[in-house]
Amino acid sequence: MKVDVESLPDVEKYYKSTYIICPEVDPHTPLFVKRTVPNGVEVQINTMGETSLIDVSEQPYEIKSPLVNRRQWFQLTDTHAALLVRIPARMWKKGVHEENTAMFALGEKALGVSPLSLGFDMLRAFLMGGFLTAWPKDPEFVSAVLSKDFAWVRKSNDIYFREYPIGRMSAKKDKLHLLKEFKDVELPPLLKEMSCVLI
Repeated sequence: MKVDVESLPDVEKYYKSTYIICPEVDPHTPLFVKRTVPNGVEVQINTMGETSLIDVSEQPYEIKSPLVNRRQWFQLTDTHAALLVRIPARMWKKGVHEENTAMFALGEKALGVSPLSLGFDMLRAFLMGGFLTAWPKDPEFVSAVLSKDFAWVRKSNDIYFREYPIGRMSAKKDKLHLLKEFKDVELPPLLKEMSCVLI
């Protein structure tokens, strides 16, 4: 959304108390919309409560939700992937907040049942992105992101497409056993290298 002085009432209605990004400020930093003022948008810029003003009195700025797709994997920590999910019934607010977005960590056995709390650090990790380009050797590794739609669990070699377990890799990582319902899904590069067996 392009924000100028005339569109500030819409920002107040659709973005107040949500996380946004403003590419002109920094595409990798989540900003929390505190309120609108006559010449712009007051945002919280970090966990310490520091605020800044996006001044739209002289030039418009673009603001948008950090989450482009309804479901998207990201590397939450060095050892865990997480899935960020929009909750359809509460999507009238356009930014990200705890009532319209949930986050689940991918553990050794399954996707977590209880959502994690959203915050600056979690959303910053999400915005930094990054996918595996080689299989990690670290035994502490639990799960990793292969693409925005795919994640992998190290211990079981399970492959997830969004929130669904859809297959399993062989121990040598040379063969992918894939549910036939997902045969037409575009696989990420590390999975494309494998021979595929439909089950």
